[in-house]
Amino acid sequence: MVLANGSTANRVLGQLDFTHSTPNLVDGKGLFNPIAVAIDASAAPNRVYVADSDNDRVLGWKDASAFSNGAAADLVIGQPDFLSSVCIPFIAGSFCICNEASAGNLCNPSGVAVDQAGNLYVSDNIRSRVLEYSSPFKTCSSFPCIGGPAGVVLGQGGSFTTSGCNIDTGTNVSSDADLCEPTGLAVDKSNSLYVADTGNNRVLKYDTPLSAGTVANLVFGQLGSFAASDCNSDTGGGFPTANDLCVPTSVALDGSGDLFVADSLNNRVVEYDAPLTTTANQVFGQGGSFVSSDCNGDTLDAGSSADDLCNPTGVALDPAGDLYVADTNNDRALEYNPPLTTNTTANLVFGQGGDFTSNICNFDVGVINDVDASTANDLCTPTGVAADASGNLYVADAGSSGNNRVLEYNTPVSTDTTADKVLGQQDFKHQAANLTDGQGLSNPEAVAIDFSSAPNRIYVTDLNNHRVLGWKDSTSFANGAPADLVIGQPDFLSYFCDGVDGSAISANSLCMPKGVAVDGLGNLYVADSRNNRVLMYASPFAACGNTFPCVGGPATLVLGQGASFTSNTPNNGGISASSLSAPVGVAVDGLGNLYVVDSMNNRVLEYNAPLSSGASAAVVFGQGGSFISNACNFDTGGSMKPSSAIDLCAPSAVALDSLGNLYVADFTNSRVLEYNTPLNPGSGETGAGDTTADLVVGQGGSFTSNKCNLGGRSASSICVPMGITVDNTGNLYVADDLNSRVLEYNKPLSTDTTADRVFGECGSFTSATGCVGTSADSLKDPTGVAVNSSGSLFVVDNGNNRVIAYDQPLAIATPTPTATATATATPTATATQTATPTPTASPGPGHITVNRKSLSLNAVPNASATGIITIGNRGTGPLTANVSAPKHHPPLTELWGGQGITIPPGGFDNVTIVFSPTKKGSVSDQIVITSNDPAHKKSIKVKIKGVSK
Repeated sequence: MVLANGSTANRVLGQLDFTHSTPNLVDGKGLFNPIAVAIDASAAPNRVYVADSDNDRVLGWKDASAFSNGAAADLVIGQPDFLSSVCIPFIAGSFCICNEASAGNLCNPSGVAVDQAGNLYVSDNIRSRVLEYSSPFKTCSSFPCIGGPAGVVLGQGGSFTTSGCNIDTGTNVSSDADLCEPTGLAVDKSNSLYVADTGNNRVLKYDTPLSAGTVANLVFGQLGSFAASDCNSDTGGGFPTANDLCVPTSVALDGSGDLFVADSLNNRVVEYDAPLTTTANQVFGQGGSFVSSDCNGDTLDAGSSADDLCNPTGVALDPAGDLYVADTNNDRALEYNPPLTTNTTANLVFGQGGDFTSNICNFDVGVINDVDASTANDLCTPTGVAADASGNLYVADAGSSGNNRVLEYNTPVSTDTTADKVLGQQDFKHQAANLTDGQGLSNPEAVAIDFSSAPNRIYVTDLNNHRVLGWKDSTSFANGAPADLVIGQPDFLSYFCDGVDGSAISANSLCMPKGVAVDGLGNLYVADSRNNRVLMYASPFAACGNTFPCVGGPATLVLGQGASFTSNTPNNGGISASSLSAPVGVAVDGLGNLYVVDSMNNRVLEYNAPLSSGASAAVVFGQGGSFISNACNFDTGGSMKPSSAIDLCAPSAVALDSLGNLYVADFTNSRVLEYNTPLNPGSGETGAGDTTADLVVGQGGSFTSNKCNLGGRSASSICVPMGITVDNTGNLYVADDLNSRVLEYNKPLSTDTTADRVFGECGSFTSATGCVGTSADSLKDPTGVAVNSSGSLFVVDNGNNRVIAYDQPLAIATPTPTATATATATPTATATQTATPTPTASPGPGHITVNRKSLSLNAVPNASATGIITIGNRGTGPLTANVSAPKHHPPLTELWGGQGITIPPGGFDNVTIVFSPTKKGSVSDQIVITSNDPAHKKSIKVKIKGVSK
């Protein structure tokens, strides 16, 4: 019987409030794909603006000369505060919904420029417009400051509320009033504005003064025609000429009024000499030829040289006339010294240790872990450059693998190519999006309470940051409180899987930790999923000696890899009682016996106390007692077949109550199973002492049913449970992942498997859209639950990158008597529940998820490296996805992609990318993923980089 609806959360970790949800917590310090940088030379000291593209904002620093590493921005434009990072207040998740433009918001800003009066220009890329902000810093009475709205809009016929590409024609035909996904911007001495109109393959010049609805006065790249927009139009899309452009991304002017354009897909920079005409006078990157367009043409893409360019995306000039180019796919910035009319060979290289023949992302540490480490000597796919009045150089080091920073090189740069200062990160070593620290979380997975201390402590597995964080007091932390303890990393800034070099598997490292548990002595157990092991840490908080923040010590016990802390082989030595494959959950009973969810082996293992490294399990659940089988639903034939009481299929979590009853979240079977005292056959409970489940929750009492939301979404249904816990009075909590809710089942479960309370969805058992946006009443894909000794409930709200606390939600003093008194009415209430949601049982839309935005592969010549891109469906209906193939084939090959991929609710599809180089060098590419998800119409681009050395 349903007793009450859910509560409103009271506190939050991982975010500073209940309305934000970004990974690693957005603030004024971090950056996420900073794509462009500009200097405001109208003020002394100069100011710095950065287009923080994936946070949909522009940040400003008021003093370019004096900021410290990782300094917080003084000004934000395009967002209502420093914590927000979306185009508009989002409706169905944290992705950018870009159909409600205004003068006050931005969506993927991709270019910034400042005129002589300090006015700021921003290319609002997705909305196909350029905005002008009148002297933003002058409007600030104090700092930090929220910038005001734009005063002028270009490209949308004077309207701030429209956002179409080539909007005045409504077709692909452009005009002098149109823009289509503009990027780079520049302003000349007379304050005329130049725009890289990228989607139209042209550069536009707007004469001053600008006003709403201003049209362009001159066009470059289309033979003088405003109605043409083709790549290399005068050859029909073939080889380029001096009249052509193809995906221009940046513009700059020197002191004489000469115009420089980064012509990215033609792998060149072209110069138009003043007085300007629409035919280029000089070309860089193609050995002086206007009709070639090869990436690294003189080496045939086998490497780079001082004469080469490969996808240049940024250009700038300093006061001395030196030209700087962000040579993106060569992972470097180049300097060309004047006179540029005769010099098209670069004189200086940044990001490759002074070597023109090197073009490796973060060259001095190499490609690792699908993520690159970095130093002050490195660059990784830089996209923007700028120089201040003193000649200091600034590089937007966005990084396909994520350097997420802006570097400053102090003058004289001719003798020093090591960066001196950094924005977006606290140091040169780290480069996580939005800056990893002790406050933020990125894809948190599980939560556990340490009952051995008063007040109770709390642990959270921070999956994408490859660490476990601990807070010493679960009862009184403030919103967004920084963690007191970190485990698995050498500091609170690091986030590497198995160390900086990617192969340092040790007792100190973690890689994708998922489950977490604490025993009665305060020892911590972690399911180190990608390393195929479980680690134990002896009383981590006690080792801190009351000094916080604290970096935890190494693990003292390992399971799943023999006694070795340096191996991570799945099913090491073959599947057995001592092997593990992607463990995801752990729990400890009152006697110290350990239970491990061995997910890829479709089983749960129990290890008897006392534990020792390399121990073998004593009991196995889910495989009919066999330690050498690992099939999903082994006795019925797999995930598409009926299940049984002895089966498991990709179990996800495990919990125990005070009597020793075992609960397992059986993920793929969309159910929770209870095993009555499996280690105590003499307990007197029905079915005690065996590995056959005695109770099923979520499938209407049937062990053979395994449907997501059987009979429709209700208080009786479950769809792929991810986390479970039992409180000290025996009530069960289930993180019902795809239903974005947590369900509470009050005891006794043996007579009632209908949930009594729901958390999330604003208290509705039947609505899939009960809440709009992120709030204290909503959840998105919860994956973990725990209850402390005070009765406060903690939920890992995975999709919102937070852990939220409901303080003592069980303020219902008489639930058991009420349930007993109305027991005879329970069937009626259940029947009503089943009948009512019939209209909602029809499938809803599919909702797409993609596990990564970039993929880096490293292989020596004549070898191969592979990476997997996982496309998931978190919706209630089928999803159809389409995946484009890489253009560079070979050496890149795509497996199991293509068109019309059907993914069922809760399912996923793995697309494998294979890099098979035959020679040394690098290649950059991307795949484009589209789907029929109505809430995610924008294509998802996954950048791919292969490196062979």
